[in-house]
Order: sequence, then structure tokens, then C-alpha cells
Amino acid sequence: MRIVSTLIVRDEADIVGEHLRYHAELGVDFVVAIDHRSSDGTTDILREHERAGRLHLIQEQGDVIEQQEWVTRMARLAATDFGADWVLNCDVDEFWWPRDG
Repeated sequence: MRIVSTLIVRDEADIVGEHLRYHAELGVDFVVAIDHRSSDGTTDILREHERAGRLHLIQEQGDVIEQQEWVTRMARLAATDFGADWVLNCDVDEFWWPRDG
């Protein structure tokens, strides 16, 4: 089973790296992430994970957050382009804990 998570982030350098490492250790195979105009180093952290082959980065520069459109687009990419059996739509400040397995 392939698990792909999705994230929308903006200026989350203090937590995004830990979020990605934590979920990878628990079995998340890949991440589709949208970075919306970060200016604090978040983009650099996401690019590190992208270079390592663990993340697909999309950058959005518009003024408005189009959350519904963006989440739908990421979920579709996760399923069609990255082979997801399960898609977890996450917030960067959420740390999921499986009950077992």
C-alpha cells in the first residue's frame, strides 16, 4: 500500500522538516506539497525533500489561498501521478499517530 500525504504551507520553517521526517518514519511514502509564498526558509526545506525524491513541490504565488482547489489538485496528483492507495490531507502542525501497524 502506498501512502501519499498533501500539505499546504506558508512560512513553516520551524516545523515542516520535522513533520516530513516524522510521517516518513511512520510509513508515508511520498508528499505532494504546495508552498504559498514562503519567505522564511520553508521552500528550501521542501526542496531538500524534493531532491531526495520524497516530495513533489508546487509553488503558488497568488494573493488568495485557493484551499479547496489546491487540495483537490494535490489529491488527484497523488492518486494519478504518484500511485497513492491512500491520500492523507494534512496540516503541517498535525502529527498523525496510527493505532497499530
